[in-house]
Amino acid sequence: MAGTDQMRNFRIRNLLMIILLFISAASAQLVMLDPRPGAVTDLHRITVTLAGKPDSDVSLFINGENRGQDKVRVDGLLDFINIKVPSGPIIIPAIMSATT
Repeated sequence: MAGTDQMRNFRIRNLLMIILLFISAASAQLVMLDPRPGAVTDLHRITVTLAGKPDSDVSLFINGENRGQDKVRVDGLLDFINIKVPSGPIIIPAIMSATT
């Protein structure tokens, strides 16, 4: 019974992720999947995962400082890995450039 519930939850999560990726790609928005708003960590390096329109250029900022640029993968995701962050509260905006 527990295995059945886990499989159902797994399928629901996958369906929701597909819907999220479709919506983000269709509307050309950039959605931050991780870290979630209000997340708390004691780490000084984090991974930022974004969903957006494939092949879009994205710039990541930490407290106003540019920490990297990259393109959204064909699957609609982009990971900025091992990004150094200061102690204390931080603001993590990401900006997607317009594509032609």
